[in-house]
Amino acid sequence: MRVAMVDPSLFTHEYDATLCDALGAAGHEAFLVARPPRPGEPVHPGRYTLVEHFHRGSERLRRSFPRGYQYAKAIEHVIDVMRLKRTLRRLRPDVVHFQWPVVPAVDRLAVRAIRKEWPVVLTLHNTVPFHGSPHSRAQAWGVAEFTEEFDALVIHGSYSAAALRDRHAPPMHVVTHGLMGADRRDGGDGTDGTEGADPARHDGACAPGGVAPLRILQFGRVRSYKGVDVLVDALTCLPAAVRERVEVVVAGVPEMAVEPLRERARAAGLDGRVRWDLRFIPATEVPPLFEEADVVVLPYREVDASGVLMKAVAYDTPAIVSAVGSFPDVVTPGENGLVVPPGDAAALASAIESLASDRELVARLTMGMRECRERLPGWDDVAARTVEVYEAAAERDPERTVRRRTVPA
Repeated sequence: MRVAMVDPSLFTHEYDATLCDALGAAGHEAFLVARPPRPGEPVHPGRYTLVEHFHRGSERLRRSFPRGYQYAKAIEHVIDVMRLKRTLRRLRPDVVHFQWPVVPAVDRLAVRAIRKEWPVVLTLHNTVPFHGSPHSRAQAWGVAEFTEEFDALVIHGSYSAAALRDRHAPPMHVVTHGLMGADRRDGGDGTDGTEGADPARHDGACAPGGVAPLRILQFGRVRSYKGVDVLVDALTCLPAAVRERVEVVVAGVPEMAVEPLRERARAAGLDGRVRWDLRFIPATEVPPLFEEADVVVLPYREVDASGVLMKAVAYDTPAIVSAVGSFPDVVTPGENGLVVPPGDAAALASAIESLASDRELVARLTMGMRECRERLPGWDDVAARTVEVYEAAAERDPERTVRRRTVPA
């Protein structure tokens, strides 16, 4: 099967690349149709082909003219969408799989035209579009109607299915979100998948009192729905003696005002406990962050599924998560992590304190996360399930194949 995977802005670049690679490993021919990759992004064609169709001109302006970049991107995107059908005819796919819209009102028209010749599938990463905070009005226009244009929707869990139950939507297919990063069972890190969680990862320089500090990681784009403010408030709730036993890293590109949070942390005397690494983290720097962390915190206010959580699973790193979306489906309290109510800084502080005070609990949760990793489907299974969705989408209009053969390339 020939698959055209379309993610114009490479919003989920690692997910796209890993799925395309898994499709290629299964004998399919995959094309990732997107913008040019940026330095450090894990989009390195192996068993798939990267087709740089979108935003080629505006990407050259991104660093030199950041203010004008967004306007140039919007104009260029409309042109690129109009040209997309021509590129697809050259690629001759059997199915077109979209990941994210950029300007839904415009992209919807393109999908409608493309669907006349090819089955079209959408992975709906979020049932709440853009987590309720789009970057611009253009991103919000037509986003609800956009999902109606497809032959099938890929969703990542029962939470998404329940959230869409009362909406008009195409047939939904649950495909588990694959592990991100070191899928060790598939040899993704160059191993045979037999190693386990290393208890020695919890040893390190001792904090006051002779106890190794609890190393906490919050990773990914810094956006309001991810609850970085909840983490800061939780740290201020900790007793002074416990604060001295934690080290926190907040790593990722800020997409909200972060300085007020940093000032709040400084005012609480947390300067020495929190390191703010506010930038795009290159792929080569990601593994050490997760390998050195004792726990990943995801105090999200809302979410469907999270690549960050699946990365924590891949690295056997326990997680403290909010009870939102599919998080409770992955994290079982006391087994591979802890679950707290969303927005509850006091509960998050209590969870952090329990781990900072009990290193044996951290080790048990680490082993539990390893067992969780071994239970979850590998990318070979994800690819096979995705192909089943493609086949179901194609069956909705078998005549498309005949119509496509009559259109010149």
